[in-house]
Amino acid sequence: MHNSKNHVLGSLQTVLQFMWGICFLLFPILFFTLTTENYIMPKQILLFVISLLSLLLIGIQAIINKKILLRKTFLDLPIFLFIIVVILSAVFSVARPDAFVAATLYLILGLSYFAIVNTAKTQETIFFFISCLVISAAAMGLVHILSYFKVYVLPFSFTHITTFSPLGNLLEQAMYLAAIIPIAGYFAVPLIKGKINEKSIGFLIAFLVLVGDLGLVIFQLFTSAKGILILPFVTGFQIAFAAISQDTTRIAQGFFFGSGIGTFFMDFTRFKPVAFNNFDNLWYVTFFQSSSFILELIATTGILGLISFLFIVARTLIKPLKSFHNPLYISLLVLFLEALLLPFSFIEVALLFFILSLFVAQEGIKNSTKSFDLELFLVTLRKEIFNKEQGKAQVAKTSQVMPIVFAVILLTIAGLVGYYATLYTISDITFNQSLAAA
Repeated sequence: MHNSKNHVLGSLQTVLQFMWGICFLLFPILFFTLTTENYIMPKQILLFVISLLSLLLIGIQAIINKKILLRKTFLDLPIFLFIIVVILSAVFSVARPDAFVAATLYLILGLSYFAIVNTAKTQETIFFFISCLVISAAAMGLVHILSYFKVYVLPFSFTHITTFSPLGNLLEQAMYLAAIIPIAGYFAVPLIKGKINEKSIGFLIAFLVLVGDLGLVIFQLFTSAKGILILPFVTGFQIAFAAISQDTTRIAQGFFFGSGIGTFFMDFTRFKPVAFNNFDNLWYVTFFQSSSFILELIATTGILGLISFLFIVARTLIKPLKSFHNPLYISLLVLFLEALLLPFSFIEVALLFFILSLFVAQEGIKNSTKSFDLELFLVTLRKEIFNKEQGKAQVAKTSQVMPIVFAVILLTIAGLVGYYATLYTISDITFNQSLAAA
């Protein structure tokens, strides 16, 4: 019986590892034309499905194991606070429908963090996930390099251009590649030093592809792909601080929680300075993203959003010791620098959460005080329990209730989020079909 239970638990863990491996492999390269948006929304659907299925499997594990084992990490509190602030910004937003859609995406990212750190508990699993991230990025880079030389490997006509990227545009691709390159380079170092290793050979090939494509992307951004528009930094700075200080109808809400996550287009319309009209090629454009992710957070989630995100940054960069030996540390530095200087879409935010989860998992293996399994119990005492034996029996009996309650909570979250996400996806696909018919 005991061996059978362990076999089932091991199988569930293997399924979880396989699902997240598939997610990391498909995430940067997945796109399709069923929805109104071809590049970002398919990736959102993928992450929704994997995250919600992971919650269900983790709940089943708890019931079979008859106890709740959750991985505690040093980023749990910062990420929890950040997600709570994002949700509250949607609650207090003046454009709640748009804000709640964006807040749901951040909730899924928070759940994905929880699922990944509770799946990546061994060095082999972490290495598998890292390999999937690097392989998918290298595949994306190779497709772009071939497209530049007019070798089109994809059958879709809209991909037959030299500036095609599965991420939607070349700026997104440049930011994604820049974050993955340090990881590939770290694992390629042994081969560079003359130590023959099959794994290092693969990472060296991926590293060369990634560096080559990043150079090509940067070249195109300054030549053939100049059409990518970014809000001038001065304008983004002015709008961000106007949104939290000049919203006279909601002074407190605006200052602490901003206009609501995902509603920067409204801030741009309301608070863009008059001087913006002096830009000959920009005055007629409506921007849905600020000049950088940090400035967008200030405008849409307020001071609390900025502080909670900086809490994540500080805990990540300062808390671990000797983190330069962690291959993901440099990647996080790159992503935080990009957040300061460039706008983020869902793709970059998701990549940040992926790497954060793998980073803390790796740190936990190096130092068990930073990440360890925490077992939760439900302890109830009754007045008629007087001796130790009765007390032990009561605790053993009542503690088994917790896994069931835990599984029900996860099932409820997965059910509610999955239900409304499915309705949203179906409506988007139906709207896209109506546009095609028209």
